[in-house]
Amino acid sequence: QLMTAEVTPTHLFLNSDAIQEFGPYVKINPPVRPEADRLAMWEALRDGTISLIDSDHAPFKGEEKEAGWKDIWGVGSGLAGVELTGRLLWNEALNGRITFEQVATWTSENPARLYGLQPKKGPIAPGVDADFVLFDPQSSFTFTEDNLVSRSRDSIRHVLGRKMSGNIVSTWVRGQVVFDGKNVVASEGSGQVVKPCSDSELV
Repeated sequence: QLMTAEVTPTHLFLNSDAIQEFGPYVKINPPVRPEADRLAMWEALRDGTISLIDSDHAPFKGEEKEAGWKDIWGVGSGLAGVELTGRLLWNEALNGRITFEQVATWTSENPARLYGLQPKKGPIAPGVDADFVLFDPQSSFTFTEDNLVSRSRDSIRHVLGRKMSGNIVSTWVRGQVVFDGKNVVASEGSGQVVKPCSDSELV
């Protein structure tokens, strides 16, 4: 039977020391682990043991997470990862720790193959849905609440103040701009549910 493994940016970029500083804001299942485990997950990505990186988007507001300082069991698990995943990985690539080709494999090609979404999803090629991000590797920015648009922008505490190399120019879905670098510009209701096919396989 097919078995695959995935990892989130939270587990790749944070270790258990973050719990002391951010408490409920980094509560996630499974919990973030010690530094040796974090490094082992990077190695597992590189050798193919782990196939995918996913955002694990759980958009809690700051007020929802804040209650966890008094009762950690009283708040939900998870972080808002959609706006962070690409930016964190592209920053790693621009700093020479991974390659852009690896990022594309882990976040696009392998997921599309696993869920049987090819040939419509995954690569950039003629006849494929034009889902892509235009990215400026020469720019930089600092994570603040002002450059995040998620409802949980006030709860993504662990990245605030971090300077990042590169930035998003625009995001496209099926050939249409849905994010212009500052604002979501997609028409309401323009999204589509993407369902996995039963005969999918990861090779």
